[in-house]
Amino acid sequence: MATRRLKKKRSQEAVKPPEPSKSQAFDPVTAEPNALRESVYRALLRLSPEERMAMRGELLAGLRQAGVNINNCLFALGTVARTIDEVTPSDLAYLIRFVRLNAPQALRMIAEPLARLLASDDGKRRTSRLAA
Repeated sequence: MATRRLKKKRSQEAVKPPEPSKSQAFDPVTAEPNALRESVYRALLRLSPEERMAMRGELLAGLRQAGVNINNCLFALGTVARTIDEVTPSDLAYLIRFVRLNAPQALRMIAEPLARLLASDDGKRRTSRLAA
């Protein structure tokens, strides 16, 4: 009887799938919207102003390419930015949350830059807090 339980336990241990690495596990479509917004916001604040501008451009271009009307989304969010250059890290984080809730498949177009941004959030701490 004890051998049967031991064999069953060993067979269950052998079936466990390997855990995916952190970079493979990131999927913005399945990410919790508020946690995604907070992570994006914090990561953007840790970037230098130049890096932040480049990342903002890359994310917004990917969303446009996916068919998201950025200006309409920003208007719906109540953002006061008149141009894309006035979009702050907070605005961008809320935009990504808004898209996650309303058009989650569009986030697949920016999954790679988002993964890079959030991966840089793990170790880098920058003191610059200027809005992009």
